[in-house]
Amino acid sequence: MADDEWYDKLDETIDEDSRARRRDPLTFVAEVVEPMRDSEEEGFLKIWRSKATHYRWYADDAMYCFDKVIADPPPDLVERLRSRTGFSLYHTDPNNRAPYTHGDVVAWLRNLRDKMRVIYDETAAK
Repeated sequence: MADDEWYDKLDETIDEDSRARRRDPLTFVAEVVEPMRDSEEEGFLKIWRSKATHYRWYADDAMYCFDKVIADPPPDLVERLRSRTGFSLYHTDPNNRAPYTHGDVVAWLRNLRDKMRVIYDETAAK
């Protein structure tokens, strides 16, 4: 396969993946945050920086999907996110380890998206 054909095929694959991600934003958001199951936010943001720097199309899709989910979160957001990531979010008050509510998860996603957006913007400037 000639180099031009290889790059054309890669572009097609990226475009197909992007369309699929954007058709189902919550599934992609869950894929993006899944590494947080094994790391703290700081570690996750290091991973995000690398992806935003080296895989811009992935970062573009992530920002789009986060925006969509936050703008119109499904009623079963908590359950769907938990089933797709394998982790649950809890308040860390030592006297009350209550699970996050729907509104808490939306706020958590918004906060995380905002931190990701700063990195996204920084990496675009390079």
